[in-house]
Amino acid sequence: MKKRTLSLFSFSLLLALASSASAQLSQRYPGASLVSGYTSNITDTTSTEVIAANTNNRIYLTQITITNSSSGTASVVKVLNGTTTKYRFNASAGGGASITLVSPLRGEKNTAWNCQPETSGAAVQCSFSGYLYGD
Repeated sequence: MKKRTLSLFSFSLLLALASSASAQLSQRYPGASLVSGYTSNITDTTSTEVIAANTNNRIYLTQITITNSSSGTASVVKVLNGTTTKYRFNASAGGGASITLVSPLRGEKNTAWNCQPETSGAAVQCSFSGYLYGD
């Protein structure tokens, strides 16, 4: 396997993009903080926390990535705010899906974001990012 390295230019560009995204967020929502989380393999139908609840704040999701490393079992995967399904993805065996949301998914105050496969035997990983805001 070929080892990949990040050039100084690429690293500088990534830092500039992250800084720009953070600046835009703070201009649009003063006091907002970026948040993210991920899971390891989920191989059953358990609801698994991706981003923990935060006291007196809502978490708005802006990006969701679902992958399935199983070689033979596909699954529909639910994105839940607490126990309420907000989005569903098809994660084919060896595949997945990713979405950047133009309009964020708004979570309830004091409520975690979770990921739940609907099929046992898949090997699902979930990654969410967004921002924390006390509106």
